[in-house]
This record gives sequence, C-alpha cells and structure tokens, in this order.
Amino acid sequence: MPAAIDFDRLLSSSQGPGEVLALVDPRSIAAGTPPTTAAWRLFSGSLSLRRAGHTSEANDWFNTSMSVTPAEPPAVLRAEQVAEGGLGLFAAKRLSDAAGILQDAARLWAALCDAAAGVEPRGAGTALAGEIAEMLDALGAKPPAARTKGAGAVKLIWEWLENRAVLRTAEVFAAFIQILAAAEQPEDARIVCAERRGWIERHLTTPESTPLPARTMSGTTRRALYRLMLAKGELELAAGEFQASADSFAEAVKLYDGHVEDTADMSRMIQAHVNQANSLLRLGRYDEALGIYELAGMGFRSIGDEASFTRLEHAKLFARMKKEEAGES
Repeated sequence: MPAAIDFDRLLSSSQGPGEVLALVDPRSIAAGTPPTTAAWRLFSGSLSLRRAGHTSEANDWFNTSMSVTPAEPPAVLRAEQVAEGGLGLFAAKRLSDAAGILQDAARLWAALCDAAAGVEPRGAGTALAGEIAEMLDALGAKPPAARTKGAGAVKLIWEWLENRAVLRTAEVFAAFIQILAAAEQPEDARIVCAERRGWIERHLTTPESTPLPARTMSGTTRRALYRLMLAKGELELAAGEFQASADSFAEAVKLYDGHVEDTADMSRMIQAHVNQANSLLRLGRYDEALGIYELAGMGFRSIGDEASFTRLEHAKLFARMKKEEAGES
C-alpha cells in the first residue's frame, strides 16, 4: 500500500529549498507554463521561501502566483491563495486588513471540506479529485489515472482532506477566531470555534463513543483540533475568562497525552501545558503554575529546545515575583 501523500511537505518543498529559490526570478517559473500549473508552482515556492524566512521573496512569488492565476481558478487553488494572503496579514498583525480575507478563506475551506466529506464514487463531487490531481501534477507528484475516478478518486479526496485540508482550515479559523476576540466579539468567536471543532470531530475522528484523545484520527487531524483548542484558550484569555482559558489549554495537553509520535508533537504538548500555566498564573494559582513550568522546562530540555527553556526560566522568575507580591511564601 503506497504511503499517504504528505501534502504539507509537498507544497512547501516541491520547488526546492527557500535559500535556493530566493535567487530565482519567479517570472521565469511562469514563462511558457500553463497558467494553473505556474500558479501552483509559484504558490509552492512562496511557502518554501516564507518558511526559510525570506519574506520579501515569498511575497514576490505569491504575488506572481496571483497574477498568473486564471480568472476562474480551481477551487482548491483559490482557497490556498486566499488563506495564505489572510494568514500573512494576520502574522504581520494587520488584523483589520486580514479580517475580511480570512472570513472569505474560512467560507471557501468550509465548503471544500463539506464537499470532500460528502463525496461518493459516482457523485459529481469527485471533480474535486481532478483538481487535487492537477495540483499534484503541477508539483511533480502526478498520481495514477485510477486515482481520479470512482473509488480511487474518493480515496484521493479523503487523503487530501485528512492530511491537508483539515489543518489548513483549522489555521484559517483559528486566526479568524483570534481576530473576533481582539475585536471584543468573544461570543461570536466561541460559536465559530465550537462549530468548526464539532465538524472535525464528527467527520474525521472515530468512534464518537470514545473520549476524544483516544479516537482514531490522522496526525494532521489531531494537529487541527489542537490548533482550535489553543485558539479557544487564547480567546478566553483575551476575554478575561482565565479558568476557561486554562481548561482549554489543559484539553490541548490531553489531546497529545499518550499520542506523541515525534519531537514536534512533544513540543506542542509542552507548549499547551505552558499556556495552561500562564492562565493559572492569572488566577493567582502560583504553585500550580510553577509546578507546570518546572515540568515543561524538563520537557523542553529533553527535546533540545534551549530557546524555549530559557524563555520558561524568565516565566518562572515572573511567577515567583507575583507570588511574593501576593504575600505567599
């Protein structure tokens, strides 16, 4: 059985490492190439450049991708581009500019996920498989023709849903949720978060009778749920609901408890624990926070993350100072 396609890795590395792409004129990629193929390759290159820290070059590749995109692009390409534009603005803290774009991106990704989850071998929705295959072909991973028809198409769509779309959707919704929270609309943010999380749990985890952390799901689906749990913790923190914030971060910790597959998973689990401690600190539960900081520090040290360990040492000093100010010995 062939291994599942790592869509995230393919999209961010198919055109080469960012250090190399930074020296390439993106217009040379578009020359003599079909528009949709060029748009995918340029978009992929922009992701690689951004991950390598070449922000200016990444923007150039992304803008060139947009400029060569057909007037009526494939829905998957359109969703990826709109998401990237909104997330870029969000990362730059241009929240007012990002708000509308991320709202559009959330709508596009939700529609795509609905279409993917409802696809049937003989249904019209299998046209989505053609778009996914077109993307793979553009990025140098041409799938067999059998994967664009019937049961093969359904499998390809579900593979994309579970290993790319679910996380991309969660990233978009998490950013939009934080924008709503920053705009002092916490109730709207809670509704959006609960609806998207509920959709993922219903469609991409099994069985529903089992507690969530123990359900069967892809690693990408687990990351998507984790991202939404963090967003919930962050929105409650912004709303001043510190106990609800601590509870959401604790839930993110439990999601990975017993389900850590690599160093990245361990880092996510530890970071959620640190976030939980930060919220407990706001509640004046200093000893609990300090205990978590201590455990988290050992965790960061165990995976060789010295930068996070150093930041945590500063957090511990701050917690001890707050404890002394509160008159606790």
